[in-house]
Amino acid sequence: MTNDANNKSVSVIAFGASAGGLQCLRPIIRGLKPNDHDAYVVAAHLSPSHISNLTEILADQSEVKVVSASNDQIIQPGYVYVCSSATDIVIVAGRIQLPKPYPSALIAPSIDRLFSSIAHQYGHKATAVVLSGSGHDGVLGAKDINASGGVVIVQNPEEAIHPSMPET
Repeated sequence: MTNDANNKSVSVIAFGASAGGLQCLRPIIRGLKPNDHDAYVVAAHLSPSHISNLTEILADQSEVKVVSASNDQIIQPGYVYVCSSATDIVIVAGRIQLPKPYPSALIAPSIDRLFSSIAHQYGHKATAVVLSGSGHDGVLGAKDINASGGVVIVQNPEEAIHPSMPET
């Protein structure tokens, strides 16, 4: 693994989930195999009023390293970075930044903000995965990823517990 924050050989796969997303996200993370080119980022809408165990839940039986995202952390392949419910998460120059949510934001972390940041930083090496959830967070960021030549994967709305995010 490299310590170069501007490592352009890394591909970033970002997962956006809300209500019902954990049921789909957990088996995906469990199925990931460590490699030297893919890094993963998870932004899931969780209640900010309680302490989340999402990192521990996703780490259970996972072959890749699942860690809580921290400010200025270098994106490394073979890791899953999980954002807390109190901040947004973006990638700037190969490093994680955890900015405060916009004052007008109703939810955090912003999936749109994450997807847009990886579109701008990684272009065709950016992938957005939109999972179950209510609302439309992720739509604008997914458009940015598509425009940058990246890949957008959307859960089948018929299989989602809450299909509005995958439908939009």
